[in-house]
Amino acid sequence: ERDDSPSRVVFEGLHAFDFGTSTSPVMEAFTPITPSTLYSKGRGYGLKNARIWRAFDALQPDPLYQDFLCIEAGGLAVDLPNGKYRVFVNIDSPSGYWGEYQTYRKRAIFAERRPVVSETMDFEAFRKQYFRFWNVEDLPADNTFDKYQKAYYHEKQFDVEVTDGQLNLDFRGENWACCVSAVVIFPVEKAAQGERFLNYMEAKRRFYFENAFKRVLPTPTGDSLEPTAEDRRRGFVLFQRDPMQDISYNDTPFKQEVVNTVRGSAFAGEFEPVTVGVVPLSDLGKVTLSVGDLQGPAATIPARMIDVRYVSYRISRVTAEGSVYTISPRLILPGGTVEMPKNLTRRFWLTVWPPPSIRPGDYRGTISIHAGDGRDWQVPLEFQVRAGTLDPVDIPAGPFGHAIGIPWYQDDPRAAEYNRQMVERSLRRMRAYGFTACTGLPSISFHGFAKGKPILDFTAADRQMKLARDLGFLAVTTYGGGVSGFDAYYQDSSAMTGAGFQDYAAFVRAVYSAVQQHARRNHWIPVYYNLADEPLGQDAIRAAENAEAYRRAFPMGPPFFTGASSFTGSDRNDPHFRLSKALHVVSWNNHDEPGVALLHAAGSDWAFYNGGNRWTFGTYMFKAAREYGMKFRISWHWNVVAGDPYYALDCREDDYAWCNASPTGRLIPSVEFERLREGLDDYRRLITLDRLAKEHPDTPAARAARELIATRMKSFHLGQRDHDALFPSSDWSEFRRTVDDAIERLRQ
Repeated sequence: ERDDSPSRVVFEGLHAFDFGTSTSPVMEAFTPITPSTLYSKGRGYGLKNARIWRAFDALQPDPLYQDFLCIEAGGLAVDLPNGKYRVFVNIDSPSGYWGEYQTYRKRAIFAERRPVVSETMDFEAFRKQYFRFWNVEDLPADNTFDKYQKAYYHEKQFDVEVTDGQLNLDFRGENWACCVSAVVIFPVEKAAQGERFLNYMEAKRRFYFENAFKRVLPTPTGDSLEPTAEDRRRGFVLFQRDPMQDISYNDTPFKQEVVNTVRGSAFAGEFEPVTVGVVPLSDLGKVTLSVGDLQGPAATIPARMIDVRYVSYRISRVTAEGSVYTISPRLILPGGTVEMPKNLTRRFWLTVWPPPSIRPGDYRGTISIHAGDGRDWQVPLEFQVRAGTLDPVDIPAGPFGHAIGIPWYQDDPRAAEYNRQMVERSLRRMRAYGFTACTGLPSISFHGFAKGKPILDFTAADRQMKLARDLGFLAVTTYGGGVSGFDAYYQDSSAMTGAGFQDYAAFVRAVYSAVQQHARRNHWIPVYYNLADEPLGQDAIRAAENAEAYRRAFPMGPPFFTGASSFTGSDRNDPHFRLSKALHVVSWNNHDEPGVALLHAAGSDWAFYNGGNRWTFGTYMFKAAREYGMKFRISWHWNVVAGDPYYALDCREDDYAWCNASPTGRLIPSVEFERLREGLDDYRRLITLDRLAKEHPDTPAARAARELIATRMKSFHLGQRDHDALFPSSDWSEFRRTVDDAIERLRQ
């Protein structure tokens, strides 16, 4: 059926312009304005004296607002009869495809050479805008378009008198300040018709948005709710679900999850989640959950060692491009206070940290639940502290990235200080959780050669590497950092010849010998310098040629060179294998046992990147490191938040982040980050058990421990990266309990 809605709202005197690129879509009833649409008398409209910084298509959220012209000066001219006109303008950006976030310090719109809009923004105003959704949940009753799209755009409306037969609109602002996507003009005396057109425009935008993005709600899990008399009296059902299993807003407990006492277990010095699910049977209002001290055998786990948070439901992509999305339990927000309407299931996330020196035994305390109407309830909490501590992670393992930044001007000291603090807080949190590696360090700038020696600036690098060393990191890789000033991924012949070299290996040797000498003098931890990022086709061959030059320069290392690729099988002629063997330590995503054997035979080593989950940072990592010589483990990403950091549907990809931040710089972990830490603790258990078995080789407990490890390792191969495809979900807790018991027997 043909859509005739545009024809029903267009009227004499209406002028509607859609600004964008020459290839981007145009909204119905609008006239396109591209960089080549210059004003002419015959056309009667167009760009006049416009200085365009960029023409941009963000590819979402709708044909009208997704594309725009960034106009720094000049603007639009439209021939009109003299009279009074109402003008509607949008100059706000939806954020770019790659995450470009609109920033400006000052911007203005002039109509007929008179200012009609003047806006300024400083760091505090920007921070408030940037983090506006940090503590705002997404729930089924929300309308995504109304909630997010309307918040993105603050369109301007003003009246202007035309006295010379032409309306001139001029925009002033640098770079992203004026992202002009839409201009609508109509006579003031036709304001009612104009409003109908603007209403049509919004409805059409909503139509496109809701057709581009389809929400699917999660299927509820659990058994039919059967509240007891006590449950009805207090107004909720309490349950405890394994932290590896999600709790959605519409879930109910399985019968075996309904508890009267909440329990947990950990070794001393280990962070351990204890989660509490609550199904409100009535509107409880604002509910606060708190925990007191846990009393044990001649010792106490103080309440301050128990971090109380709640799980926040957020929009998440189902498909990579976001055309299908859902609401998932995604973030763990600080504090134990949250609204609890009837039948909206909540999860509180308690992280218990028994101090490393605490005595083993059973510790008991109370969880208090306080409702907004003044009612209080107490629930017993029992926590078992196992004997001894776990060995620390002994290989480099961690995320891509290491920073959480705010995209404001870095010449503003407040923004620079916020970002500096977030780097340090991020690195400290990684280490507290046991992670031993990250990427993006060090940052070294290359400025050519002078008197036969490379000019290198290590100012930032030394500061970064000192912090990483002091915190106990084992190694870093330079993805996102490294030596800037020439191309690391392919041979940069202009940089080579500009430095006076004819052989690329000699050029690389001169630069990186100086880097390595500086690293040694300043006691840097090991660095793996990244030379490739998943090259394909001819790019894989070019990347291999580049890596071969680096390997000729440094056959054995240090410095050590790595690169991201994939390889499985035994085809020695595969360009990806050529690249892999040229690197000291190739970082593979897809990998298998024959590929690792082939690589080792060629004299190179491997690491594992991406595919991050508890399994691949835990038991799988133990197999990869101990049986197949994996050198390090990294996975995407500490903080990739393209565009709005708390809105998942803008820009190219989902906001995949192990950790996010609040406006004040408080770290906001994802549920997945907590599960990754559990993976490291699985790994720590296995290396602890393996060490203890070797220290007590002839005991029955040691023989049982060796058999336990061997049986587990035989149960899967490299490449089998999904725990739940190999074992039932109950295996998470059952296998951990088995390993814990085995460790304690060896310590008796």
